[in-house]
Amino acid sequence: MSMKKEPKSLLEKSRRKVSENAQLLASNPEFQADIIKLRRKWNLPDGGLQSGEREKWWKEVRDPSINAIRKDIITLIKKNQLNPKIMSGLIGYLWSNKEQALMMTMLSPVVKKTVNEDGFEEISVVIDENTSHADYVDAWKRVLEFRDDLVYKKRKKQQPIKNLKRDRRIFELWGESKTSRQIADTIYDEFGEVIGYEYIPILKKRFQNRTDTNH
Repeated sequence: MSMKKEPKSLLEKSRRKVSENAQLLASNPEFQADIIKLRRKWNLPDGGLQSGEREKWWKEVRDPSINAIRKDIITLIKKNQLNPKIMSGLIGYLWSNKEQALMMTMLSPVVKKTVNEDGFEEISVVIDENTSHADYVDAWKRVLEFRDDLVYKKRKKQQPIKNLKRDRRIFELWGESKTSRQIADTIYDEFGEVIGYEYIPILKKRFQNRTDTNH
C-alpha cells in the first residue's frame, strides 16, 4: 500500500524554487561571461576572492564604489530579466563566486510599511513571478500586523452614529449660537422628532467628541 506524501510547506517550496533558479542562472554561459567582465572591471579574480582577500577588496574597492557596482548589477538584472530582489545575492556572487549567494533572495511576497512622498504611512505587498495565491494568503497575517500598527488605525473603535444627520444638524445649529429650545424646535420641524431641550447639549457634546480625530 503506497503512502501519500505530506505536502511541503509553502516556505520549503519557495526555497526549493530559489535554489533551482540559482543553479540554472549559475549554469548560464552568457550570464557567466557578464560576471567575468564585471569581476575584471572591479579588480576581482575571475574565480572570485579567497577568504583572506575579502577585507582588503571591500575596503579599497567595494565600499568606495558600492553605488557604481550596484548600477552594474542593475544592468545585469535587467539584461537577464531577473527578480530585483536578487540584488544583494548578485553582489555577493560577484566577489565570492559562491552559488549559495544567488539564493540570498527574499522569499515572496514581501510585506512592508513605508511613508509616501506626502508623509502618510502605506502598506504594500510586493509579489513576483513565483508568487501564488497560497503565498499571498499566507502573507496576509503580516499585512494585518502592519495594518494594526498604522497611526490612523490606532484610533479608538466606535459604533456608527445611529442618527448622524440629526446629531450633525444639532451640532451645526449650536455653532450658530441657537439656544437648546430653538434647536429642539428646529429638529422637530425638520425631522419630526421630539427631543427634550435639556438633552440637546448632551447630543451636541457626543457628536463633537466623534469629530475629534485624536479622540
